[in-house]
Amino acid sequence: CHAAWSWVHQPFLHPGDTWTSDPVGIAPHDGDWYATADRLRAWLATWWTPPQTPPELKTHIGYFNLYARDFMGREYTKLVDLPGIADDLLACGIWDLCLWDMSMATYLRAGTGDFLEDTPERMAEMSAALAAVREKGLQVSTLVNYRLTTAKNRSWAERAEGQVMKTYHGATRYENWSTCRGSFGAFLNSHLDEGGGSLCQNHPGFQQWALDLTDRLLDFGFTSLFIDQPFESSVCFDPDHGHPVPGYGHAGAVEWVSPAAAKVHAHDASAYTIGENADIFTSQYIDLWWDWQWASKRADVFRYILPESLQSWILDAYEHQHEVGKAFALGFLLSLNVRGLELPITAEPDVAARIKRLAGLRARTAAFTVCGRFADQRGLKVESESPVAAYLYDAGEALGIILGERSDNECGGGEITLVLDTAHYGRQFTSARLHREDGSITLLQPAATDTGISLIVPLSRWECAVVEVR
Repeated sequence: CHAAWSWVHQPFLHPGDTWTSDPVGIAPHDGDWYATADRLRAWLATWWTPPQTPPELKTHIGYFNLYARDFMGREYTKLVDLPGIADDLLACGIWDLCLWDMSMATYLRAGTGDFLEDTPERMAEMSAALAAVREKGLQVSTLVNYRLTTAKNRSWAERAEGQVMKTYHGATRYENWSTCRGSFGAFLNSHLDEGGGSLCQNHPGFQQWALDLTDRLLDFGFTSLFIDQPFESSVCFDPDHGHPVPGYGHAGAVEWVSPAAAKVHAHDASAYTIGENADIFTSQYIDLWWDWQWASKRADVFRYILPESLQSWILDAYEHQHEVGKAFALGFLLSLNVRGLELPITAEPDVAARIKRLAGLRARTAAFTVCGRFADQRGLKVESESPVAAYLYDAGEALGIILGERSDNECGGGEITLVLDTAHYGRQFTSARLHREDGSITLLQPAATDTGISLIVPLSRWECAVVEVR
């Protein structure tokens, strides 16, 4: 079983047909959004067993994304340098290198080759480099898009032309992107306009090919996998694909992504699968989700309703330093890159040092933060002149509050006042300690309020800290 919900339906009816939706429940209440979220969590508990994310993954700071070659075939990272890059990542507390080698993918690549296809010499060099990285104790993942292809690729004639989705009118469902930012969007759009197609997730041949490709990637030397765009919201109307017409792409994705993720987990018990966009339809083997910044507005709601889920936040060293505090406070894994995946983490020493401090802080405080239950801001009020992310975790005997200063200017920080309604948690808390990035621990003096305590916490610009309340 899996948890999924939506207000959106896509019924297709022939003349004279009728359609009735599944029941929709509307329950008015006079509380805030937590009231509905609590109902949803209680209902899920009656039939759904959530995934058990390994503790080491919960406490991990994140993963680093790096180009070997980009979509144009340009080389940014020499394969011989990967072992040294792995050492640098380990020194920062990062134990996953997500290597993007787009010259070995079937879409948006320079040339017309297929997956895992390059010169024998380069393939051997990459295999050796991956083995060297794994020996150092790192996960080594790669981004793979299973669902997109182009008519100019040789696999189109061999396989994809018969598996591409068809529209209601029987035409090939082509795909292009017109909303990507900057000059990159023009390249992506025109490239896919040469014949970019979306493969039918319900086609039995596609599903078998996807599972076979997963085996090939694991045998080649990757441990974890980043499945790009595993979702397919469109509908296929090809009557020759062996699926009911219409065939809903989401249902087909469920059928193959779950066993693909299980293959990854069986190959390496500490490995995991990353998927784009926040959803948990893919089974217990999917351990974390990757999401775009514009979707982050719902991150705290999703995190509260499904605290067992694990998500990651895209952070570029040149663009998103002010967002690191919120991602860290939410308990997200940090999906890190430097200048759009072009540079190693050592290209920004200050950022590398910051990530190392955060990795240490998360590890030292995990027992009463990310290993507890995410409670959002229930019973917590934050008073601050600078923007601060603050989220509470319930760990039984202790409550943990993760703070992240996130000013988007040269100024920031100051004294933060936390007002905690301890009555909400049905327990008395009399002591508090402040854990800072530098490893120091300071006793805080709680002041009594009508329903709990208040605390004053000093915080510098872009600093993260954890308050432990007992």
